[in-house]
Amino acid sequence: MDLDRLGAMMQQRLDNLNRNLDRRVNKLGETLSERFDKLQCAWSQQSNELQESLARRIDESLDRSRKLRESSFERLNQRYEALLERGHNTLIQRNNELQESLTECLHELMLRQSKELQESSVRQLDDSVAQRIKVLQKKLDRDMIKFHNKAIQPQSDRISDRLTARDTGIKRGFQYLDKQFNYTDARAHTMEIGTRRKLNNVSQQLTRMETRLERVETVKSERVEAGEDPLDVEIDNSRIILPNPNIVLLNQRSKLSSLIHYNRLQQEVIRATTINDRSFTDTKLEYTEEDLNRAISSNAWEVVTVLGRRLGVDCDALRDQILRMQFHSQKNASTKRGGNNMSNTNERAAKAYRPS
Repeated sequence: MDLDRLGAMMQQRLDNLNRNLDRRVNKLGETLSERFDKLQCAWSQQSNELQESLARRIDESLDRSRKLRESSFERLNQRYEALLERGHNTLIQRNNELQESLTECLHELMLRQSKELQESSVRQLDDSVAQRIKVLQKKLDRDMIKFHNKAIQPQSDRISDRLTARDTGIKRGFQYLDKQFNYTDARAHTMEIGTRRKLNNVSQQLTRMETRLERVETVKSERVEAGEDPLDVEIDNSRIILPNPNIVLLNQRSKLSSLIHYNRLQQEVIRATTINDRSFTDTKLEYTEEDLNRAISSNAWEVVTVLGRRLGVDCDALRDQILRMQFHSQKNASTKRGGNNMSNTNERAAKAYRPS
């Protein structure tokens, strides 16, 4: 029994040992395979790196060889160009020297030949020219005599005749101009007299207008006595006063003050006429009669415009329209009278100073 147990135990131990050995062998195989794979990878990487480094070195060597070739070609080209320039410069210098020498020789030859030709031609020309000059001088004398007799003398006679005729015409023109100037002086004198008369007429008309404006009578008292409505009377008075541009000259302060009191415009009038006066402030609510009279006397037209705004009347437009109408009426009257006077004076002057 003990032996069987020992055999079984030994058998178990042997089995365990075999199992452990198998495990270790498998582990060793796996580790060996892993190491082999790693070695293969490292070897492949090293081989790739070696190939890349070889390719780089080959490329670098090719680039160096190309650069060396290019540099050698450039050096050869530079040397060739330098040699060509030297040869060209030497050829140009020699060519210039030859040209200079040839030009000098040719110049000397030309000078000699020209001197000889000039001397010979001068000798020949002197004789021929002297003979020709004599012949031409004789012909010129004959032609000048003929030209003077045929063209110059009759043309000078014609010019003298024309000048005498022109002088007579100029004298006549000056005489006519003197007469015209005398006639214009007479007309200017008559026009001056007419303008003086017109100015006198205008001054008389202005004096008449001033007297008419001074004779303007108030309508308020008459209508109040007739029993009319005071509101209508005040409106009619305002219509009479507002179109009148000479309100300051007429001194219609009583009418203005009554209209302002009736329409209750004391504050607006005083504020409008005392904008630049620091003594009056906006906080002042009560104004005296002296303030109102002072405002009317200082700027009556502004008072009239304030009153016109309340009544719905544009005083500036009315004043401009009245002035235009007065100006046009005076202008038309003066033009009519002046035209008649001028026509009469012109007829008289034309009869008295009519040019012959």
